Amino acid sequence: MMKVMMIVFFTMFFISSIILGSNLPQEKNGRYFFPIGINRFFIYVDENNRDNLSPCEYMKLLKDHGIDYVRVFVAEPAFEPKLGEYDEGYLKRMDEMFECAEKLKIKIMLALFDHYAFRFKWNESAYNLKNGGIVKHPIELYTNDASIEYEKRRIKFIVERYKNSSALFAWEPINELDGIARFFFIWKDKALNWFKMMRDYIRSLDEKHLITESLTGDNFWDDLNREVDLIQIHTYSVMEWRQIPKVARKYIDLTERYDKPVVIGEFAPKKDYKERGRFIRTFLWTFLTAKIPAWLWTHKYDPYGDATDEDLKTYKAYSDFAKFVGMDKLAYLGKAEKFFEYDSEIFVGMFDRCMIGYIPDVKGRKIRIKNLPDRFKEILWIDTEDFKVLYTEQLECENHCTVKVPELPDLAFVVR
Repeated sequence: MMKVMMIVFFTMFFISSIILGSNLPQEKNGRYFFPIGINRFFIYVDENNRDNLSPCEYMKLLKDHGIDYVRVFVAEPAFEPKLGEYDEGYLKRMDEMFECAEKLKIKIMLALFDHYAFRFKWNESAYNLKNGGIVKHPIELYTNDASIEYEKRRIKFIVERYKNSSALFAWEPINELDGIARFFFIWKDKALNWFKMMRDYIRSLDEKHLITESLTGDNFWDDLNREVDLIQIHTYSVMEWRQIPKVARKYIDLTERYDKPVVIGEFAPKKDYKERGRFIRTFLWTFLTAKIPAWLWTHKYDPYGDATDEDLKTYKAYSDFAKFVGMDKLAYLGKAEKFFEYDSEIFVGMFDRCMIGYIPDVKGRKIRIKNLPDRFKEILWIDTEDFKVLYTEQLECENHCTVKVPELPDLAFVVR
């Protein structure tokens, strides 16, 4: 009997070790993560923030609403006004941002270049031959050896300055690799080669942090995803909340092939969209069922706008739920919709210790559960608008059972 118990114990220990060791996203230091984040562009520039908040004030506001990660860009072209020279004013602001993030325990994903400035503000770029630079066209930034040396010089300067900060989460060589010029499909190989070169260079300077990369909205390169530590997707293909499920299905399906973490690095509704809160909530919660965090794009001066109080309230409920279930330490095992029948779209993910489901648009009052594994005994209904457990119901399902669905516009649930 003792021998059998020992075999069972070590078998369970071995299985748990496999789950915890390989399926859970980790930083290079071994810390598990489910990064609840937001895009804040130049958060270190007060006038770029809502209400002209200082970076510390803004990050404190984010922290109070459960947001622990921020995606930030090096200011282009202002950071490097002349080739190889870096603006002291911007450096001071970035230093202060990192210092404040360290105190607040906020993590930063830092994009070292930004495609937008090269494509749409090329006449202001220090890399432009007309301004004393080296190349005539932005695409040459990926191929010209002399230009690449200056790019590496800048990368080395920034990486060595911030690589030891406890606030650093990940490096992104350039925001949206393919956006630097039109007709990316013609020069895709050049862009990909540049990324791999810069990734390897960053790794030679800093082995401790993840490296990610992004593409313009809804582009998806399998050969890029296989080269990064953290897959990042940007999507703007839908602007109405009822269309979000088809986007979620697409990217959940596409990313299941990779054994690495995924983040929706940018999404956003227009700032004047009347159901903006519903849009953001639906986006966050549909992807959560596959353990894919989604990071809202915010910009004070563009059509998507900065984060509003309602946006932050939506994040707070989402963050509270993630902490409630211990999302960072749950191992995602795959989709689990096959156990549920419902009158409208439903998302369900199987995890090592529970199932997590989300109904974006509640249309029926009952849900049918079939062939549920025996270990699942109860269902918790979750209010997603203002996180709370509505009630817990015991499940008595041999082959199938039917349970009532609470009357709310959308709902999450946990089966355990």
